[in-house]
Amino acid sequence: MCQRLAKGVLPANTQIQKDALLAMSKSATVFINYIGMHAQDAAQAADKSTIRPKDVLEAIKELEFEDFIPRLEIELEKYNTEQCNKRNTYRRQKREEKAAADVKAATQAAMTASDAARASDTATPAAANGLDSSVLSHTLDPSGYDLEGAGDRSLATDVDMDLGGDGRGEGEGRPPSKKVRMS
Repeated sequence: MCQRLAKGVLPANTQIQKDALLAMSKSATVFINYIGMHAQDAAQAADKSTIRPKDVLEAIKELEFEDFIPRLEIELEKYNTEQCNKRNTYRRQKREEKAAADVKAATQAAMTASDAARASDTATPAAANGLDSSVLSHTLDPSGYDLEGAGDRSLATDVDMDLGGDGRGEGEGRPPSKKVRMS
């Protein structure tokens, strides 16, 4: 990072030796530690545990580096503006995403409601009256008995019925009685 900063202020053809870059890096570290220590003292004097930009500027003034203060204030203002724009952009994106999601959810709800209305228009009259369509789908023989079963219901009972017609039950030459599910 020091190399990039140094090359940014030097003419284009200037070369920097590795030892010079190392010296700049170490100098920057010492300077930052020194400013940080004095900024911490300024924060503690104000009964604060957090170092604020105001404390750093006060430390720079105390250490007699007042010449840096106007440039630092400009850079600090630029940084704060950039961060504010980033936050506002992020918040705006989140609001737009939420609005788009809300519109999508409302559209889906409307489509579901219209599908339900369309389905109720084509429903059987028994289903419209609240009857279970699974009960209506079973085939009844001519005598009115349900020959296919009505599903697993606790009130239904299995009954052996003689459908032969003579009332004597099963016998020789007759087919076995059919099991009919009654409900």
